[in-house]
Amino acid sequence: MSASISNTDCERVVALLTEVSVNTSVPRTCETDLGPIQDRLSKVLDALASLLVSRPTKEVIAVGLQAGSSSNLCYTLTLASNESVTRTTVGHCRRIMKHLKQLGLEFYTLRKNTCHQTALKDMEGERADSSDMDETKFPESLRLMVDSFKADLHKFSMPKFQQRLNKKCGLTTRGAAFHSYVTEIPERDCPIVRRLKDINRILSWVTNILQEHRWEIPENKRDIFLEGMDRISDIVREVFETSNWKVKLANVASAPPFPLEGFLRKISSIPNAIETLIKCAYSPRLYRRFLFEQELEVKSLRNQPRNIKLPPSNQWMEISKQVLANSATDRSLQEEENEENEENGKEANLPGHSLSLKLSGMDVIRAPVHCECVLALKFLGENRTVRSVQYIGVSKLSCIGCWAFLKALRDNGIAFYTKGSHSKAYFPWKFPDLEMDWAMVPNESQTRITMSFFNNMSQIYAQRLREQKMMRKLSDSTTGSSSGTQRAWRFTMEDFI
Repeated sequence: MSASISNTDCERVVALLTEVSVNTSVPRTCETDLGPIQDRLSKVLDALASLLVSRPTKEVIAVGLQAGSSSNLCYTLTLASNESVTRTTVGHCRRIMKHLKQLGLEFYTLRKNTCHQTALKDMEGERADSSDMDETKFPESLRLMVDSFKADLHKFSMPKFQQRLNKKCGLTTRGAAFHSYVTEIPERDCPIVRRLKDINRILSWVTNILQEHRWEIPENKRDIFLEGMDRISDIVREVFETSNWKVKLANVASAPPFPLEGFLRKISSIPNAIETLIKCAYSPRLYRRFLFEQELEVKSLRNQPRNIKLPPSNQWMEISKQVLANSATDRSLQEEENEENEENGKEANLPGHSLSLKLSGMDVIRAPVHCECVLALKFLGENRTVRSVQYIGVSKLSCIGCWAFLKALRDNGIAFYTKGSHSKAYFPWKFPDLEMDWAMVPNESQTRITMSFFNNMSQIYAQRLREQKMMRKLSDSTTGSSSGTQRAWRFTMEDFI
């Protein structure tokens, strides 16, 4: 491949990566160079992004924060999506921020009435330790405000929660598979088993109530529903904080027929995110810095699909060869793959084969630039007039293409971060070339960023091909957590029947 790498080359290496299997159990992360306040804000932005998802599937939200000048204390939250951000989503975000300001004022008043003035100032220091919330000390009026806030967030996120329970798992669903698995575990003197049975008991109650009321929270069951979700969040955190919990479970039970850890993370993610937002309002530092007397605007970005030029279907194998040739150590990998697969009659294993079938007869495919890349480059273009938090909150882990692009930016002195990548590749994936133009990235920097992205993705592609080849040979030869909250429980486990 020539020294001149284009955005089309970058898009095609992402396409090739969709053919290669990858282990997604361990997310990619990186060290961030964020100050104490931005580090705390990163968790808030991720939580907010996840709570703005209302569609059951195929919705990704990114959230960024900008600050005005010293003479203008207005902050701006900007929302972006891989599709269009709906008016309902923008309105929900505005409602969330309004409620957080109200809650923050109530928490501030509570501290002012119960703490010495000196202690109050110390709490607001930028490097002061975060304090745990103690709900048992909330006055009843504040408890009602918190519960109303939680109920509003659960209602908006209900379609996503329903999808997580009803996701296919063989011939059944994840929720039903979890229930069957836990029910069949014998009663043992094992704390992990007891906690899983507690989760199952609450989740069964929650599921039955929601199914009876068309997946809406009945008003007369609101309080116990909210407590049940909080209990699930706390129990899952307790399980994950138990040393060697998987080993302890394996000693008394068979292996679950589904990804248990992933399921537990999914069903607890909404109450976890809600707790993170409430802690933002509760935090003396974050409240004073971002919610106290500051104006806060919420807006969204348009993100229109653009054309991605495709090669003739019979050229994908040649493109794979060119990508591998980008690294001298991998020039023989394509030939080895081709020879072995042709000898064994396994044409389906040839690099580029599935793409040639999937995209047969297509000259162009359309897709938007993924939302975290759009947001990062928009902020970069506006950094001359407003300051941006260098962290982009996302509702799910970034794909490998977005992760590699943000890394290429960082390698060239443009620092934006997300929480990590699940390492999967998706196609169509649009390279953000026009967005770099709009951000006024100099041409020489664009060239370096494009080359850095392509080289990194080429190395990942070659590595995954090697790993896949090794796995085939083996097959052929053998035929978050954050600090807790002191809860004020009003129900017992016996109430979840």
